[in-house]
Amino acid sequence: MRILLIDPPFQRFMRFKCDWFPLGIGYLAAVLRNRGHDVRIYNAEFHDKQRYLRSSELLSSFNLYLDALGNNGHAVWKEIGETIRRYAPDVVGITAPTVKFASAVSVAAISKKLFPHAPVIMGGPHSTNCAREVLSRGELDIVVHGEGETTIVELIDALGAKSDLRNVQGISYKNPDGVITHNRTRTLIDDLDSIPFPARDLLLGNRVVDPENMGNMITTRGCPFRCTYCAAHTVWTHKVRYRSVDNVIEEIRFIREKFGTRQFTFWDDCFTLRKNRTLEFCEAIRSEQLDVKWGCNTRFDLLDEELISEMKLAGCNNVEVGVESGSPRILEAIKKGETLEKMREVAEMLNRNEIYWSAFFMIGFPQEDISDIARTLESIDTLRPCWCTFSIFTPYPGTELYENSVKTGLFPQDRDWSQFSHQSPHNSFTLHMSPGEFSEITRTAIRKFERYNRKPSLLLKKAKTRASLYYSSPKTLVGDSRKLVDWLGIT
Repeated sequence: MRILLIDPPFQRFMRFKCDWFPLGIGYLAAVLRNRGHDVRIYNAEFHDKQRYLRSSELLSSFNLYLDALGNNGHAVWKEIGETIRRYAPDVVGITAPTVKFASAVSVAAISKKLFPHAPVIMGGPHSTNCAREVLSRGELDIVVHGEGETTIVELIDALGAKSDLRNVQGISYKNPDGVITHNRTRTLIDDLDSIPFPARDLLLGNRVVDPENMGNMITTRGCPFRCTYCAAHTVWTHKVRYRSVDNVIEEIRFIREKFGTRQFTFWDDCFTLRKNRTLEFCEAIRSEQLDVKWGCNTRFDLLDEELISEMKLAGCNNVEVGVESGSPRILEAIKKGETLEKMREVAEMLNRNEIYWSAFFMIGFPQEDISDIARTLESIDTLRPCWCTFSIFTPYPGTELYENSVKTGLFPQDRDWSQFSHQSPHNSFTLHMSPGEFSEITRTAIRKFERYNRKPSLLLKKAKTRASLYYSSPKTLVGDSRKLVDWLGIT
């Protein structure tokens, strides 16, 4: 069968550069190809003429996304229609987090208009948590819950054979009479090494993709922590499964040889969860003499001096960690499981070892008041990260704070999922501030974040790090002023 897997547009409408490979549907494409199907990946987020935006620009341009949703004649929708028409799929698969749900529906509608008999499947966190609501839309036929590699193969086989879908675990679907059926939950894949590497070569238009953006990887699935704002467990659960170090090294070598990639980024929720495994990985990188750089996501309490030192020796040049709040009261309320004291201790280690590190901050938690947000802003100067990323709290379905927001009435009855983004200026879910007050505080916070990020010393550090991060020679990046400006976030 001919199958087109689509990552629908969102930030593209806001003119933000989204140039990373869509890893989730890349895995699905790989298992479907192994089954003998004709598969392509379409990253509708990607446009090579856009740039990276500052927080203030993201918030101010958010309405461009909302406007595009109501404009059927938008050039992006026309491009999507033409791409689907040219490929003429038998099945369309769409992935979508909550904020992309409205966009995914628009993509599904375009597909249905062109190929009415081609089933449209939706996967990702939103459909996993809101399957009945998703299937109430006429444009969508089937939902895949959670981990999809085994499910998608069985589902496509069933669709090709026109057999009953009742035996396909891990899906919800509409019967011919419109009744929604939820099948039994599928067991997770124990052996992650058995899953083929994502099919990066099946990306449509991959000739314009920077080789470094093929270097995103996942080496674990699952997170044992219980942060109340995170919905990752609804897809992967709290059980953590690990790929072997040998398997990870094999994929790095494969990507480098095929695409020329030199920088890798591990999107694991907590890459350093097992210290010994991380040390084993660092030793393997060095012993194999792969000559690559890499970065990862993790937590402060999963780092120490020995690990940071070994990671740097193995080529780690970028670490991303979540601070979220500078208020001990809020950290406890959101079940972050970390203290500011530990954060300060590890932040000093990262700075002392001269590893470029980014910190995620979030304001607008329901329990917050103005003093809590003030403490968050103060913590920036205390921790001294190399870069700060700003977010507005959003109660995504599947999270504990989503359930609490529904109970306390913070969640609107006429919810518009297209506005549920941590980049949306329309979000306000605080109990102690009015929407107007919170909007003003948000503007103040953004000014603080952007002033901090534009410090000359940090911009210089970022320029040097980005040069080593994505190019074999710093002269290459410095000589390309447009790319340098993009990476630094300067306009």
